[in-house]
Amino acid sequence: MLLQAVARYGHKTAVVSGEQRISYTDIEAASNRIANALLETGLGKGDRVVLLLSNSPEFINTFFGVVKTGATAVPLDPQYRLEELAAFINDCKPSAVISESEVIDPFLPCLRSFKTIKHLINLTGHAERLLNLEEMAAGSPETRPTVSKEPEDTALILYTSGPSS
Repeated sequence: MLLQAVARYGHKTAVVSGEQRISYTDIEAASNRIANALLETGLGKGDRVVLLLSNSPEFINTFFGVVKTGATAVPLDPQYRLEELAAFINDCKPSAVISESEVIDPFLPCLRSFKTIKHLINLTGHAERLLNLEEMAAGSPETRPTVSKEPEDTALILYTSGPSS
């Protein structure tokens, strides 16, 4: 879908966030850099990647980047309580979690206890023992990665309940 939007609308605005305007071409390039960076870490087809991110342009770029690797994106609401988050992670058994420092910090002790999680990735900035996605993607190519995908591959897992109050 993104490739079709890029071909049809290219440099037209896809997302407005505050004063920032982001085109379809911008999303394609940013998500390609993210996908290539994630592939370099060994993530790819068969992996599940939890996106513990707020609604933002970075979420869009990261979501498409994960899907381009052949991995399954699992977006989770950053407002989930620890018990809720742990239940979803126990169910989907992710290989990686991508989050923002202010969101992931309280969850780190819990996340580190899950054996399936090989990579804890911080969206921006430095946090103790977390990979930095912004730095990883900065050095990655903007070309779309070549990943073998089949129609039966899962691109997305959505949990439908919202966080309890």
